[in-house]
Amino acid sequence: AFSRTLSVMPVRYVVLGKAGLELYHTHYDKLIETIRLLGFGGVLCHVEDEPALESLQEFAIAAARGGLKVKLVFRESDYNRKQDGDQHRFSRTGEMAIEFNRELPEDVKLSGAVFVVEPNLYSKGNPYRPINLLYAWDELNYGIGGDNDMLVKRENAQLKKIKQDLNGELPMAVGMGSFVILDAVKGKISSATVKQMLSLGEENIIFCTGSKPSEMERNFAAAADFVPGTPLIGLNLARHVSEAGKSLRRRDWNDLNRALSYILEKHNKKLSGIVIGPFVSLATLWERHPYSYTAPSAAEKPEKQSDVKAGETAGTEKKEKTAE
Repeated sequence: AFSRTLSVMPVRYVVLGKAGLELYHTHYDKLIETIRLLGFGGVLCHVEDEPALESLQEFAIAAARGGLKVKLVFRESDYNRKQDGDQHRFSRTGEMAIEFNRELPEDVKLSGAVFVVEPNLYSKGNPYRPINLLYAWDELNYGIGGDNDMLVKRENAQLKKIKQDLNGELPMAVGMGSFVILDAVKGKISSATVKQMLSLGEENIIFCTGSKPSEMERNFAAAADFVPGTPLIGLNLARHVSEAGKSLRRRDWNDLNRALSYILEKHNKKLSGIVIGPFVSLATLWERHPYSYTAPSAAEKPEKQSDVKAGETAGTEKKEKTAE
């Protein structure tokens, strides 16, 4: 089963965002039960924007009281846009995490926060690129002191500010795409800067791109030795097998199990855990191949039309069937 495949990892997180929450309306007990049934011991609540924090609070409290470790995750791509004249707000996410945690009850504080840096966002083709930014990410701009290298140094400065804002109140984890680490390994950007960025995190997550397990495994293998300690591996799942891009595409649970086994068995000793997301991709897989779940009854469901539609999207049938 999927949960058995994951069980070789001591730390197991699923990434949950707004779309995943909407599938379950406010039935957080069902959502938490599903996350645990799938074999995850923790959840990374994806903070897609500042207003998302308010909608995450109730779930974070329920999840922590339900025995799950809860962390916030901030991806730089979500904050790479102009807001009220402020052209870049990723550096504020440490403050946001602290404020959120302070408002939680004493018995359900966060286990930490993850900050995913994405220096490649700042290409010339990005309409939200800060006007005063002197550098642009480009395949032609590699080399120590080049634009790409300077953007990585800029990321390092932002992470240092975030670390300072956390002030030891929350454990910090740094997420980074495997391609950034590979650029450092090849000397295309400063390896010292990238190592410094990784050293800021109490945990590090290597997010591996690729639509095939072999591609993700190769990327991780090439990057893992560069990262201090034993990192977590981050895998992004496509919602459909026809989806383009660099997300893992799987047809059913057996297909997904084979893919995970291939990656995890090769690198079990190099890993401290795994991060898989988004949850909505697992829910989509569940829709086609129910795992072991009974949908809320009609009497339990909210009456709002938008909520009914979301419940239909979840597509969970009243079947007691496993993915063995």
